[in-house]
Amino acid sequence: MTRIVPFPLGALNPAPVPLATLSECYITINVKCSFYISVIHGTISNTDVTKLSPGGPTSPKKFAKVIVEQIFKGATDLPNPGSTVVIAIPDGQLLRFEKGKSYLISGKINKRGSLLSTDCDWNVLWNTVTKAQLWGLKYIYHRYCQCNISYCGRKNADDCFRNSNMDCVWNVDDISHLMKRSDCHSTTNICLYSVASNECHWRTPICDSL
Repeated sequence: MTRIVPFPLGALNPAPVPLATLSECYITINVKCSFYISVIHGTISNTDVTKLSPGGPTSPKKFAKVIVEQIFKGATDLPNPGSTVVIAIPDGQLLRFEKGKSYLISGKINKRGSLLSTDCDWNVLWNTVTKAQLWGLKYIYHRYCQCNISYCGRKNADDCFRNSNMDCVWNVDDISHLMKRSDCHSTTNICLYSVASNECHWRTPICDSL
């Protein structure tokens, strides 16, 4: 798939995220095509928000440090693998990282060189990234930026429609799957462009029959 999907890893704010807000994230943010998005694999080395926050504990951001192991996007804005990057998380986000654990992390590099990451970005434990997703990150996602992921949260798939021939309709009515990026399309499928038919389509229709 070409779109980022949020995956909160624990609640800094216990209030639930409205589905409408989440769906806006799905539609507007793109993991390998948006010029400002960086995607890395790394291990969290520090989550001491007091020491890492320039404004102290009252700063409007939470902070963590990550040791970069792989860079999938944004190599020109990030230090080489083995270096440390600061992750800045705006106040009110559900996103949380745990020290010592390895993650796939995405976000926007700011002027200070920190990676600004929110609930709308794709942040998951590294051991939950599937083979299809890793294949997409390395070789596929960036090749089909002309395609759009059209989110539809309807229980009946027949109620979901394509707005154009460049859409791959992503129907997931269970918010728990959306939050965990554990639905069929997220874990196994990729939206591809066909030159012959001049349209985008899912690589396999198997998810539509589930």
